[in-house]
Amino acid sequence: MHRRDGASLVRWLCWLEQNIVDGRLTEITAAEKLTKYRGQDSYFISPSFSSICGYAANSAVGHYQSDPRNAPELHPRGILLVDSGGQYLDGTSDITRTISLGHASPAERAAFTTVLKCHIRMASARFPRGTNGSQLDALARDPLWRQGWDCRHGIGHGVGCFLNVHEGPIRFNQTNQSVLQPGMVISNEPGVYFEGRFGIRIENILMVVNDEPSEFGEFLRFETVSLCPIDLDLVDPAMLEPDELAWLNGYHQMVWESLSPLLNQTEQTWLQWETRMI
Repeated sequence: MHRRDGASLVRWLCWLEQNIVDGRLTEITAAEKLTKYRGQDSYFISPSFSSICGYAANSAVGHYQSDPRNAPELHPRGILLVDSGGQYLDGTSDITRTISLGHASPAERAAFTTVLKCHIRMASARFPRGTNGSQLDALARDPLWRQGWDCRHGIGHGVGCFLNVHEGPIRFNQTNQSVLQPGMVISNEPGVYFEGRFGIRIENILMVVNDEPSEFGEFLRFETVSLCPIDLDLVDPAMLEPDELAWLNGYHQMVWESLSPLLNQTEQTWLQWETRMI
């Protein structure tokens, strides 16, 4: 399911890049087009929640919803945050991508790369059996805290399988005491939001799996199951440590290998550039 959902997202991102001209698209028409791409999948039933599509300062508004009466127009500049998902007969998706529509500023790149560091911290975590959601929430926030910033929501929530897109008991937040168990599926969505300016969020879905035990007992880790490129135009490679660069390049290699067979030649060419090594 996540391969097909990712392919729909790539088709939409490729389409968006080709059609982002002043005033032609709005937050609502762009989100509707994404739903149409997902709807081409025979297993698709409906969106898993009402899509959040926030442009420029609207990307910093929590749980933002566009007003059809005056939906902002998109322009080839600034930030677009899109949080969306699908209900399929074989699963539920929830994924957020923050996209530069052109001319990313140094402040936008610094904020995005900081959030990416948080995302990688969670995705690459290795932890002993018995670890709870609040412990890993703190682990992921560290790069934000070092900047004097914070994420104004939990870092993740449980996700059902053709069920609730927000499903307990596990969550990554500062109070959740539920213990992670193999087979649990949970989102990884750190963000930072600067009111009146822009917001950043990067979200993938993780699955808890067994890792190699040690003399200290059993350990667990995560597998990332969402498949969609992370916008490299917003990444400042100088801010990333070698292991973080390795994670990003490895993730993009997985995205390319998993999705390219599902795409046409134009979409493959677009994806190949978006998953390039940095």
